[in-house]
Amino acid sequence: MNENGSYKTLLKNDPEYRSYLLGTFSAQLVALPVESFGVGTERERTTFLVLSKDQVKKPFWPLIYLAAIRPELLGLTLGHAVLAMLALRPLVEKHFSSVEDFFRVGALPMFLCLVVTVLAHASACLFNDYQDHLNGTDRKSLSHGSRVIQKAWSRAVEVRRWAFVNAFFALLIGLYLLWGNWWMFVGLAVLTAAAIHFYARMTPFWNKWGAGDFWITLLFGPLLFFSVWFSILTQENFLVFSREMLVDGILISLPMGLLASWTLQVRQFQDIFKREEGSFRSLISRMNFDQAKFFLVAEGALFFFAQPVVFYMIWKDPGQSGVLAVGAALACAGLFILKNLASPLSSRMLKLNRLALSVHAGFLLLWIEALWVR
Repeated sequence: MNENGSYKTLLKNDPEYRSYLLGTFSAQLVALPVESFGVGTERERTTFLVLSKDQVKKPFWPLIYLAAIRPELLGLTLGHAVLAMLALRPLVEKHFSSVEDFFRVGALPMFLCLVVTVLAHASACLFNDYQDHLNGTDRKSLSHGSRVIQKAWSRAVEVRRWAFVNAFFALLIGLYLLWGNWWMFVGLAVLTAAAIHFYARMTPFWNKWGAGDFWITLLFGPLLFFSVWFSILTQENFLVFSREMLVDGILISLPMGLLASWTLQVRQFQDIFKREEGSFRSLISRMNFDQAKFFLVAEGALFFFAQPVVFYMIWKDPGQSGVLAVGAALACAGLFILKNLASPLSSRMLKLNRLALSVHAGFLLLWIEALWVR
């Protein structure tokens, strides 16, 4: 091997193939996948650039970890957890009396809920990077995934190890938060695992009917919100959920879950010109470019205006509901970027990811402000 490294092409059925993908073939060398052909078939082959570890320039490990956990998506997880906590106080005041010590008693579980959310978010992203590297999704694209494996910043086997570590501590803290409430812990854990599993492995047939969107809505909406609430309310203050509070909780969390689903749909729509069979885990997988564009505009407008309607239904506050309505109108103005796209190769397609995340972040801030003044 010279100073620029050497190239090695391996077939899927070569004994060394998996060890090169995992990065376990050598302790001193790393293999960068530069070309992959026939991904997902028995004829799959990949060309690796083999370098010594010293030849790879990589940032300090905390920056690698940060890149791998997709910080731009933390609004969907950590942001929703913060919103769930802020919504809990006015709901408790509305449905229960004597809540003066609520936040004093709930300070530790609230903090731990945020920690668990970040750990679970990190674990899911790391497992996704690992799986998509092995199945070839990230190897055949220059834009998918965090790229920490493809750049040899970390070996695939190390990314998998990080994922297990994050998942272990998330489960450990979750067990502490729901200690004694075993059925609740098992139920929430099973539903969360099911949502992640079915979203990641949903067949193209079910994706065409929106099954992936259902699991995303459940995961980032009611499941996340009620996981946070039960973790806080089952500590020292043993408040019991009333039927009215349960309904209000669904009314708050469901629109946020739908908005998260729309955000991820837009991210997938951005790559519609590169779509392959089974690559879209969304209802738009059954649509062509124009149909998907119309659907996302109509769906977005509906989900945006659901926010102020829900706020008014729960708290009958025309002022803050009006603020959310103005936010919905501004978000709809942003849909013109989506509506006016001429083709899937338009340069404006590159802005869609930022547009979707900005709209989502905007609604989070509006909800936080509205709940803070309650």
